[in-house]
Amino acid sequence: MKVIDISDYSENLDWNAIAQSEDGVIIKISEGRTPAELFDMHFSDAKAAEMQWGCYCLSHAHTTERATEEADRVIEKLQSLEEPPLYIWFDIEPELSDSLDAEDLTAIASAFVSECNSFGYQCGIYGNYSTLNKLNTNELADYVPYWCAEPGNSYCHFKDENPGLNVKVWQYEFDNADYGGPVDKNEWWGE
Repeated sequence: MKVIDISDYSENLDWNAIAQSEDGVIIKISEGRTPAELFDMHFSDAKAAEMQWGCYCLSHAHTTERATEEADRVIEKLQSLEEPPLYIWFDIEPELSDSLDAEDLTAIASAFVSECNSFGYQCGIYGNYSTLNKLNTNELADYVPYWCAEPGNSYCHFKDENPGLNVKVWQYEFDNADYGGPVDKNEWWGE
């Protein structure tokens, strides 16, 4: 399944073209505890285009408490909407990953995922190859899905190297402008 992900930088998108070429969209819902400015517009456009959708929180959490607060902000927003069929994603960017050791990074990701799961939402972890390899994945539940950013590769190394993990998504291209604004392109496996 072909899926794009978009953020507040993805303005003036051609949703007709997106709906003809893509199967789904994962929309930035928040950055830390701050709502994404364009989430409502992107969500409405995705629904009007009859797209499957998911959302992600770009995290700023350095503690498990803060990760839980970030999850709670996402959950508050989603309670007036349907459950996202393409999940909630906890986005760990390199700056956050590089500032934490593996134990703390794993605990923070686990706190976010667990909080979302406790409200009945499916939730996964997004990161680049080195970030996901830094996580102590053996300390996370087997069902936790992963979304690996490995643009420019011909396949997802993280998935091939971790056949026991639930790797759902491979981000293979950043900042594609085919649809009028920058979008990232992804391959979704399963379901």
